[in-house]
Parts: sequence; structure tokens; C-alpha cells
Amino acid sequence: MAGLNGIAFKFANLNIRLDQLLAVILIIFLIFDLLIGRKKLYIDLPGKFLIMFFIVSFFSSYVYSPDRNYSIIQTINILSAASVYFIIPNSITDIKIETKFLKSFVYAGIIMCVMGVALFIIAHLGITDYGVNLIDDPTTTPYGVYSTMLEPNIYGSYSVIYFIFALNMLLIKDFSTIKKRILVYLLFVSAAGVLLSFTRGAWLAALISIFMSLIILKKRHRKKKLIKQFATYLSFAGIVIVAIVGFAISNYFLLYKINNFLNASSGTGYGRIEIWTLAIGNIPNHLLLGNGTYSFAAIYATRFYDPRHNAWIGNFLVTILHDTGIIGIIFFFGFLIILLGKGILKRNENEANANNIELFPFSLSMSSIAMLIAFFFTTGFSFTYAWIPFGLISYFNNKRKLNYT
Repeated sequence: MAGLNGIAFKFANLNIRLDQLLAVILIIFLIFDLLIGRKKLYIDLPGKFLIMFFIVSFFSSYVYSPDRNYSIIQTINILSAASVYFIIPNSITDIKIETKFLKSFVYAGIIMCVMGVALFIIAHLGITDYGVNLIDDPTTTPYGVYSTMLEPNIYGSYSVIYFIFALNMLLIKDFSTIKKRILVYLLFVSAAGVLLSFTRGAWLAALISIFMSLIILKKRHRKKKLIKQFATYLSFAGIVIVAIVGFAISNYFLLYKINNFLNASSGTGYGRIEIWTLAIGNIPNHLLLGNGTYSFAAIYATRFYDPRHNAWIGNFLVTILHDTGIIGIIFFFGFLIILLGKGILKRNENEANANNIELFPFSLSMSSIAMLIAFFFTTGFSFTYAWIPFGLISYFNNKRKLNYT
């Protein structure tokens, strides 16, 4: 369901997405289990920071937002997606459920990335343009694949999560739960997904995260021939991508994207920077607690205001600082630093031979970092896919803590 975030239906004048609906249903089941005593609630330290962040979000939305109702509704919207973070570690109760969930996580990534590639090829053949925009017009949906998701930036950030996850799992050589063949498939199709999203955020996230992963893996695991293994996987991935989609990509457009990769004045780059500058200029008005969730559109509306269509910030860092102020960003980065720090840091001297208690959190943490880099160009925290890696890291951090104590 996490990959179906572009599909929604109307209820009580609200757009309810399928991924959001499933998260709400699961949280209801979890609350029921807690009330009847079937389960005990587990909330880790990062989770407590996250709860404090949402308290700040509700407060700033109620007190400072120009459109109080919209900001409160959007805070609830993000919270419903973020509930996945609490659902996962409280729902995986044994090794069988863990294995099934991890396999479902990987297979879902393969299916969604393959669907995006297939839709691109079909659109290029002129059969249908569902899930794809092949018109380079900044007034429409951005150029690229978005499949069953909201837009190409979301599809790109979704694909880059799986690309970095698969790459790290293959380099670590942890095939205890997911077979090597499946991870290779995931690497190839997610690489194609990142490419076909045609979003510089996803491309930049992939490049930086690859570089970081190689440095950390080389230092931590002291693996021999790491660069050779990496080059082999990426070479094969490149061959597969060219074979599948190379014929369908306009050479002119691909060269244009590469040449203007870091050109902020091309495409939507200039508009993004202009919006970020305006948002940063408004931050001092409510420096400590912010202006309320997604309040930017209302603050900068001139003639016509519609929160569904007016400009929004896009950059997750500027958005959090603008909406929840210094206090909000302290809580949110407290959540991220503690969670990902535990996922990345080495916990025992024999980690090179450790099971997935050590290795899964590392790969998931690196994929989460890739997602966060992509979120400098779009914010996806209102979608459940963004919270699944976080929830899995929380689960594994707790599992290895129990194994060590």
C-alpha cells in the first residue's frame, strides 16, 4: 500500500489515500491489542522525540497558523503516516513475522519499481500516459515517472530508498533473510526507477549515499575488493537499465538533465530557491515554535488562496524550521540522530560476522539518509513509505539491545 500514495478517494470532503487508510486501520488494531492487554506498548527514545515534535506541530498550528484548520488537519495527516513508525516495532513479535515483513518490504519495492519502468515504456510506445509525464513543461507534473505515486520526486525518493538498501545488503553480503538473487533484482529495478524519475533530488541522493556507504563499509567491515564488487554491481545495473529503457529516453533530454544537474536556474530549480528564500525570511516571525504545519501557502497568498494549489516549500529542513521553529527542529533532528546513529554505529567487535540484528539497521539507515537527501527537493513525510525504514530500524535497534543485555 505504501507505493499507492497517489491513489485517494473522497470522504467527508477530505482526500484519503490508500496507504494512509491502511496505517489508520493498523493503529486501531494496535490500540485494541493494548487495551485488552494482548501487547505492551514499546516506544523508544527516538519515538519520544517524535511525539514531542508532533505536540509542537499541533501547538504552532493552533496558535500561529493563518489557516488553523488546514494546518491542524495536515498535522493529523502527517501523524497518521508517522504512526507506521510505532506500528512496526509493536507488531513484529517473532522471527516469522520479521521474515515475512522484510520479504514483503523487498518484494513491494521490486513490484513498484518494475511498474514504473513498465509504465514508462508503455507511455513511450504511445499506448497510455498513466503514471508518466513525457512533456517537459514546468506548468504540468514534472517530467518523469511517478507510477501510482503523487509525482516524480516521490517516486524517485521511493526508488532511492530501495536502491541504497539493496546496494548495501549486497556489499555487506547478508543473504540470511533475503536471497542474493532477489537483492540483485531489487538493485537493478530501483536503479532504473531512480533514473526514470528524472529528479535531481533522487540522483543527488543516490550519488552522495553511494559515496557515504562505501566509506563507512570500507572502514567498518574492512572488506577486501569492496570497490571492485561495487563497480561490478553498478556496471551490470547500467547494462540492464540501458537494455530495458535506454531506447526510450531522449538523448537530448538526458544530456540536458546531466548538463543542468547542478544548475539552480534550470527547470524548477530557480523557483525552488525563490520559495526557500521567502520561507527562510518568514522564520524569524515565530522563531521558537514556527508558523504552523504547511502554513507557507496562506502566509504568502496574494490574490487567491487555495492550500491545495498554492506554492509550498518542498525542502524538508526549511519546512520543519518554518512550520515548527527551533524547538520543533530540535525534536525532529533528535529523533533522526538518535535513531540513525544507533542504526549506523558499530555495536560489537564481531559485527563483520553478525546476523541481521546488526546489518539490516545499517542498510536501512543508509537508505533513510538517501531519502532525507532527496527530501531536500520535496517533502514526503505525509506518506507512509517514508516511515517504514525508520520503523524497521527502531525494531532492529530494540532487538539487538535485547540480545546484548
